[in-house]
Amino acid sequence: MLNKALQYLEHGFSIIPVKPDGSKKPYIKWEPYQSKKPTKYEVETWFTHWPDAQIGIITGKISGICVVDIDDPDAQEIWGLLPDPAIIPTSHTPKGLHLYFKCPADPPGNNTRVVPGCDFRGEGGYVVAYGWLPGQSIFEIEPPELPSNYMTFVARRVDIRFPVSPIVEPPVLVEGRRDEDIFSFVNALAKSGWNKERILQYALAFGRACTPPFPPKEVEKCVESALKRDVARKMPLAQEVESYISLQEGYFSLTDIRQNLHILTKPDKDNLDQIVRRLKLAKIIEKYGKRAGIYRRVETDYEVIDLTTPDDAYVDVRYPFELERLILTMPKNIIICAGEPDSGKTSFLLNFAEMNMHKHTIRYLTSEMGKPELRVRISKFNTMPKNWKVEFIPRASNFADLILPNDITLVDYLEISEDFFRVAGMIKEIFDKLDRGIAMIALQKNRGTDLGLGGGRSLEKARLYLSMSPGRIKITKGKNWASEQNPNGLVQGFKLVQGAHFIRLGEWHKEESDATIR
Repeated sequence: MLNKALQYLEHGFSIIPVKPDGSKKPYIKWEPYQSKKPTKYEVETWFTHWPDAQIGIITGKISGICVVDIDDPDAQEIWGLLPDPAIIPTSHTPKGLHLYFKCPADPPGNNTRVVPGCDFRGEGGYVVAYGWLPGQSIFEIEPPELPSNYMTFVARRVDIRFPVSPIVEPPVLVEGRRDEDIFSFVNALAKSGWNKERILQYALAFGRACTPPFPPKEVEKCVESALKRDVARKMPLAQEVESYISLQEGYFSLTDIRQNLHILTKPDKDNLDQIVRRLKLAKIIEKYGKRAGIYRRVETDYEVIDLTTPDDAYVDVRYPFELERLILTMPKNIIICAGEPDSGKTSFLLNFAEMNMHKHTIRYLTSEMGKPELRVRISKFNTMPKNWKVEFIPRASNFADLILPNDITLVDYLEISEDFFRVAGMIKEIFDKLDRGIAMIALQKNRGTDLGLGGGRSLEKARLYLSMSPGRIKITKGKNWASEQNPNGLVQGFKLVQGAHFIRLGEWHKEESDATIR
């Protein structure tokens, strides 16, 4: 929970530790943090002392957000006062939903039940940070303005003044954020049921507002991708549930399914209960432990290890930062490179390709770079572009279809904007296509965390898991040690020159002891 708390703090929120017993009471006197944010040291102290504490977010000016707390998601009156739910950062609560909005310059205070079925948390309030709906985390989409319909409705019923904000133009999006933001925008329109022509019209205008402008062809590809995802989302509930369960290892709960698949209405919940009963009868799942609603997937797939055949040899590859001195690479290994934006993960993959292309057949699947950008990138390396012995292929989805079973495939990057639990399934599909080959997969990750999108699920198949932030790379998981020294947790500092050349700053070391590998 500490890492999550620090993530909220870094995002600009004033946070406090809240008791996990359902009382929603803070562990501390929280009033001072309405006017000043806690320090990183305070947050680390709180969540180390109370590791099970929930995260409380103070609303109002200090955090820049207000929250509409809906206890009854079926209440029709509230939805008539709000914009399309798909464009609002939304978390699920034990009773319903939290919808996050920008805090007005003159923020209103709290009110309860003025709108039937919901409360409001503004200046002088706080909410518990629950899990986010897929694709609707506050770290993924920007909170919209408090809608004038809602403010007017409330203002007529209580003695409270809401400043009604004028309609504003879309923000000018800058490089580094524009890809993520324009996809979130297009995805929200697709969820709302808009047709392709209308979405494209708005998306092209949105793209022109970017700095630099987003290329029209890339906008069209983004729209196509969003519409394909929307079709996939509309699969029958039974198919969605079975797809979710097929990716689970260990146990899971009905609550997990409801939250991950956004099952909120009573008819859908009743339908889910029937689906689960059928899966139990078919022995696809079974109850786990004594608690109600907890299940595990029955695993019937297996592979017999043939001990009569010779052992597989190591795969002879070189890595940036001389990682091969620390980690051995075996056939059928998955290597994950999880990096923040602009941390150098593409440069890492390109360096790996250049270092090994004269010894191995390499296929590079790129979801971002077209030919002009790719030529510019590789022109910075020591090898002339015409001498690169790498098969570059543009690919944004279905990567498993192009995996080289007995050679090296690089995936840059595994693109996903929601339903992050599917990351494990996508990695497994790639793993299943390997025989004696290996695959290196780049993932996006958020600041302050070691794991890429998909969290712990992205760790499962990886034999080497690297975490990159600007100027720093860490071995988060290394299974096949090259010596008796445990490489897990080792960190290497670096500078990246011209987007191509890594300059090492010191040696691999443990941050806590600064012990170096010689």
